[in-house]
Amino acid sequence: MTFGLDSTGFTPAPYAQIREQFVTQFVASLAALDSRHSQIDTSDAQKLGKLISLYCAWLAQAWEQLQAIYLTFDPDSNNYDQLVRLAALTGTTPRDALPSEVTLLLLGDAGVTVPVASRVRDVAKRQVETLAAATLAAPSARTANTVYAIDDLVIASGAIYRCDGAGTTSAGGDPFTGIDVIDGSVSWRYVGESAAAAYVEAQAVEVGALAFLAGSLTDIATPLAGWSGVTNPRDADLGRAAESYESLHLRRELDLARSAEGSPDALRAAILDLDNVRGCSVLVNRTSATVDGVPAHGVHVLVRGGDEIEIAQAIYDNGGLAPAYAGSTAVTITSTEGNEYTIRFSRPTEIPIYVTYDLEVDAIEVQDGLSAELLAAVLTWETTRKSGQNVRSSALAALAHKFPGVLGAVAKIGTSASPSATTAIAVDVDEIATFDSTRIVVNITEVTP
Repeated sequence: MTFGLDSTGFTPAPYAQIREQFVTQFVASLAALDSRHSQIDTSDAQKLGKLISLYCAWLAQAWEQLQAIYLTFDPDSNNYDQLVRLAALTGTTPRDALPSEVTLLLLGDAGVTVPVASRVRDVAKRQVETLAAATLAAPSARTANTVYAIDDLVIASGAIYRCDGAGTTSAGGDPFTGIDVIDGSVSWRYVGESAAAAYVEAQAVEVGALAFLAGSLTDIATPLAGWSGVTNPRDADLGRAAESYESLHLRRELDLARSAEGSPDALRAAILDLDNVRGCSVLVNRTSATVDGVPAHGVHVLVRGGDEIEIAQAIYDNGGLAPAYAGSTAVTITSTEGNEYTIRFSRPTEIPIYVTYDLEVDAIEVQDGLSAELLAAVLTWETTRKSGQNVRSSALAALAHKFPGVLGAVAKIGTSASPSATTAIAVDVDEIATFDSTRIVVNITEVTP
């Protein structure tokens, strides 16, 4: 057997083989000087044999180190630390862990300032802290025949209401008589009894993909006089854990694709490396006619999140000078020679999806908090989806089946509240399905296995 490097890879010589070969050559060399040495005892029972064994063990370790060095250049064989060093050769560095981010709505007395780094927690005692100071102010009273946008606040009879459906209010008087209020084409939701309110951005104290569902952050961890309540009107934007071996391995492969200037993989890899980019799809039309809105031999890039200028620069740097770029967002990029180029890309149209789960569970095996855990699983699953991917009931039902005690799961889906069908929802190439815990209902029925 051949040891060392050949066309099939690197094969280290084992200790037994090293010792056998060394003894054969050593004894032959001595016998050439004096034939009596051909019968010399080289076993470990003799001092000479022990020295030979020690020397050959060192040689075997050297072979093992050579193999380790060889494997560092094989991303399919090395460990995480070795992969990090290998990826660095092509400029790919591991992505750090990031905290989840969420918008808080603070309630209390007018004029009270809630300082930066104030903390709020959920029932699981997971905390978030504010990223800026926020001063509470009294919202205006609702007015008739007025356009309101989502997140607008009004005050009525000492209570704060938040707009969660944009539109125009009715011509009538005060409509606030419950939790959810329809006012003309505006939807209002009761927030709490308070004289003043303020929005503020916050992030989780711990890094990772922590799912804070809408309405789950209600406990003030750092009390302050005049600050009486808090909630999060929407689900948090999920953070991320430190990058896994598999993810870094894949990104390294994508970065290597950048050597092929203008390739879709190279362009997508460059955009995904930008800060706050949550997803990217690159559509290339290689025909001589317009296809799906992409001009002949053109490129259409769809990006969720990220800075517009940084995205346009990445397209210019990594996409090659395509004959045409499709997209509703246009950014002018100036080359190092002073020439200006218009780079286009799009934000995918978001299609809000409503889901109603009907679950059958074993009362003994099912875990506490199943509904909240399932909602978090759906939001995590959403982060893996791309533009143009249809929504299938079976995929959502499969998420429920991963939890202990779930015996049966049906996921009814639609684009309006209270869906009743399991038919797949078609999503165009320039659209993306979005999910929110406030649009997901989980019905649980206990059954006998």
